Amino acid sequence: MADFGTPMIIGEGLRTLPTLMYGEFINELGGNPAMASTLGGFLILVNSAALMAQRYYAFRQAYNVVCIQPLRVQRAGGVRLMVLTLFAYGWWRWP
Repeated sequence: MADFGTPMIIGEGLRTLPTLMYGEFINELGGNPAMASTLGGFLILVNSAALMAQRYYAFRQAYNVVCIQPLRVQRAGGVRLMVLTLFAYGWWRWP
């Protein structure tokens, strides 16, 4: 909604709300600043509604992890360390 440069430069006539606002405000034939401000207000309303809907959906689908015991670092040793090391080096060297 707020991308102006891409449609204006390489859009080849693609009319988006920001380009319409720019065209109404900066026009060779006089322009209409009132219409540009109306389009700006509409753009703010649409973006605000989209952000509120995204926030509502994100918080509704949020999950919390509850740990009874704090996480601890476990060191690998012996054969396990050797297998993990070979796997790590083999993974990076894979063609």
